[in-house]
Amino acid sequence: MTPQFPLAATGLLLTAGRGSRLGGCCKGLLQIDGQPLVVRQLRTMADAGIQRAVVVIGAQADAVSVALSRHSAALSDIEVTRVMIDSDQLTDDLQPSVASGLKAAFTLPQSLAGPVMISLVDLPLLTARHYETLWAQAHDRNADIVLPRNSAGTPGHPIVLAASAIPPSVLSQPGFRLREFVGAGSAKRYEFLTEDPAYFSDLDTPQDLQSMAAVYGVFLGFPEP
Repeated sequence: MTPQFPLAATGLLLTAGRGSRLGGCCKGLLQIDGQPLVVRQLRTMADAGIQRAVVVIGAQADAVSVALSRHSAALSDIEVTRVMIDSDQLTDDLQPSVASGLKAAFTLPQSLAGPVMISLVDLPLLTARHYETLWAQAHDRNADIVLPRNSAGTPGHPIVLAASAIPPSVLSQPGFRLREFVGAGSAKRYEFLTEDPAYFSDLDTPQDLQSMAAVYGVFLGFPEP
């Protein structure tokens, strides 16, 4: 039986990137089944049993905020906190977004005590089952960090991170990068080996959108101007 997410679990959704290879379109604004992708991903977290989430926004932050407000009814069972990163951090590097999101999660009114599920907005194949599978791996192995990886060595998302694995003092250090921290062996880590494309099929270019439609039958479109 798959263990349920604890009430203190927090989703951390990254959608601050500039989408430079998508013509400057924030990936969270891509449309899927009549919804912005950012809303779809939060809905997926909620379906998995995650009751609160931090969304890190940056590029086109106003448009993303409008989209979240417009679709608030679809997100009625997940508490969403928005965090905007500074304009000078708006790059295609995920690490500043991760650091900003974790700092915000640690300062939520309800103290961060449970697992954090760190995910990218541009993984449209993710379902609630994928979150549940990763949490089961962390729960069953009592692991602080769980990340999917395929046989080619490619890391995927979401990542399960125990709140206790990263002290707040570490987050305040200049240049904190989760990638290096996770790889340093400072916490009990487990790599979940899988070939499931949902963990790895992200969207960077228009060709990726075409491939998503051709291979998986998942159609995404650009938002209307």
